[in-house]
Amino acid sequence: MLFENIYYPFGLKIIIPSSTFAMPGPSLLIGTALERIKKHRNEHNLLTEIVVNNSYLSYIGFSSLVGASGATEIGAAAGSYSYVPIKRLSPSKFIIEDDIVDYAKELARITAPHDINIRKILSYSLQELLRNIYNHADFETAYLMGQQYRNGTAEIAIVDDGKGVLRALRGRYPEITSDMEAVQYAIEPGVSSGSETQGNAGFGLYVLSEIGHRYGAFWLGSGKSALYINTSTTRKYTYSSNFIGTHVLLFFQYNQSRDFFKEFKEIVEIGEYKIGEKKKGLSKTII
Repeated sequence: MLFENIYYPFGLKIIIPSSTFAMPGPSLLIGTALERIKKHRNEHNLLTEIVVNNSYLSYIGFSSLVGASGATEIGAAAGSYSYVPIKRLSPSKFIIEDDIVDYAKELARITAPHDINIRKILSYSLQELLRNIYNHADFETAYLMGQQYRNGTAEIAIVDDGKGVLRALRGRYPEITSDMEAVQYAIEPGVSSGSETQGNAGFGLYVLSEIGHRYGAFWLGSGKSALYINTSTTRKYTYSSNFIGTHVLLFFQYNQSRDFFKEFKEIVEIGEYKIGEKKKGLSKTII
């Protein structure tokens, strides 16, 4: 995604051009960054104008996210079999279980359009991830988005502005001392920042990272660190400044001639084996 900054006497103008190709990950990362910039500048009485010339971005809620004029409100776009428009998770003292289930099913649908069993596994993993945001992120805003591409790949993105993985896990795992250690720890099976009773608690990021490793790519970023995993490599990234909250991206190539259901079962069974009796029986829960 490309955009242009224009400084002029009465403020800052940011233009998103019509030629922008809107992928979920960059859309949410840039969108939430622009949302924070505009909020900060408004608090200091600095004029900021954001113009979105891309009709698709406007339709799916991006313009509303960044405070551009003439925008479709977030949640107003219907979505389809091939995309999930931007959805906002609202902070609440109570988990909105129906929303979590619905959002997870929508993302799973576009990620695995041809196999209901795979959708079920993805849905449970995504539900666990979304519950964790409600339970432990202490967020003000969180967003999700998904897109299916013509080349047989799907992408989903979930971004929140909460306290990040390190602070979420450190209370339960005091041995974790850095953002990089935290994101690496978070994808291990059974790792959870709380004592959730759901059968798949602590398996969401593990399952999604394994799916990315085997069939596409996975990204988990928080604080000053990020972990990128694909079918051939694992890369670690460190930034000079903090990212607010946590961002999760998954790319899944769903058009491969493979027995996905059998391999997904294997992912879960390996996770069960790694943590022993702690999560025994999870495969019966999600498969």
